[in-house]
Amino acid sequence: MAHWSDPNTAAVRFIGAYDEFTAHLQDGGKLLYVLTGSVREFVCDACPYLGTYLNGSDANDLVLPTAPCVPNDWIEDIKVGPGRAWIHSCSGDWNKHWYDANGVMVYGDDQDMLVHLGYANLALTKNRVVDLANASSVPIVGLPNAPLLAVRARAGLVPRRARHGPG
Repeated sequence: MAHWSDPNTAAVRFIGAYDEFTAHLQDGGKLLYVLTGSVREFVCDACPYLGTYLNGSDANDLVLPTAPCVPNDWIEDIKVGPGRAWIHSCSGDWNKHWYDANGVMVYGDDQDMLVHLGYANLALTKNRVVDLANASSVPIVGLPNAPLLAVRARAGLVPRRARHGPG
């Protein structure tokens, strides 16, 4: 991992069972990742380092709460949103149910997978924008049937219900 201003100078190296596809950088600069079935918040060890990074460098990283996933259960994935918002899914669930740090299920749908977290408790799925606070949603209409390439959350935008018919 490197700072954007100096991409050729490594700031840290991950070791062991780290899965690089689970690393997510929050807008406040905190790095969350999954290691050996737990969600962790990266804590720098004398960064930037020179030479070989320490073995056991994850020992001081914070292990974050992941209820209701049981001990020895793996975290399937995490998603981060603006601020310090993040949610996780438990193994064997195929990312159908998502929980906050308190273990409260904030999203669950077998047919419409969660894609991204946004501002004000809003989330993007493949087919709609969902308010995670009350489970209401607005369908996404008028876009071509194509893969999603990029997502960017912008503060202050609130989805409007699609208008049906004239007026």
